[in-house]
Amino acid sequence: MIISQDPEIVREILDRLVDEYVEEKPYPHVTQLIYCLTRSYFDITQGTQPTDDELMLFAVGWGLERVLLESHAEPGEKDGISYSPDFVTLRGAKAELKTTRMSSKKTAGPEYELPEGWVKQIMAYCYANGSLRYQLVVLHLMGNYAPPFPRLAGLTLEFNEDELSENWSWILSRRLILDQALYEKVIPVPFTYNMSWECQHCRHKIVCQALEIAARRKDG
Repeated sequence: MIISQDPEIVREILDRLVDEYVEEKPYPHVTQLIYCLTRSYFDITQGTQPTDDELMLFAVGWGLERVLLESHAEPGEKDGISYSPDFVTLRGAKAELKTTRMSSKKTAGPEYELPEGWVKQIMAYCYANGSLRYQLVVLHLMGNYAPPFPRLAGLTLEFNEDELSENWSWILSRRLILDQALYEKVIPVPFTYNMSWECQHCRHKIVCQALEIAARRKDG
């Protein structure tokens, strides 16, 4: 038996995933405002293609949705901002599905460690729906890093009205920043409107680093 690499078929699969990944979102969308505004600006103005690593991470969650979740929730809008719940449970509750490589210990309780972006997104959906609670399903790809894995976790997140109002006000403030940047065609200041982990594998990182260096030289 002779085995050889076939990069062409890999490229074909990745190119097919691009069509699913590059989905036109109505502007502004909740996720464009929660995560890095500099990246959102580039994605909106340049239509940058995803990297192969991003496609593979996307494929896992997208595939699970296609296979397991038939009851998709209708997208909505609040204060001119669009949002897209993942699915509706059999009990009629809107819910979000997340896939992650983090350990399932972080959703096993009684102490929980959920990513900030997830929480902000779910709070935004609660506010938009006029609800104080939301369902979250987490697929831990690596389980707790000991067999058996992967594992699913189902959580109910409950908030108070002050938490939801404060989060929505934050989102509205971010919208003003991105609206102004797009109108004036000025890139939001790099490494300012993001969570620290977002830069690690971002395809725009080298551009942001160059802009930061140029700004320092100008100020100096």
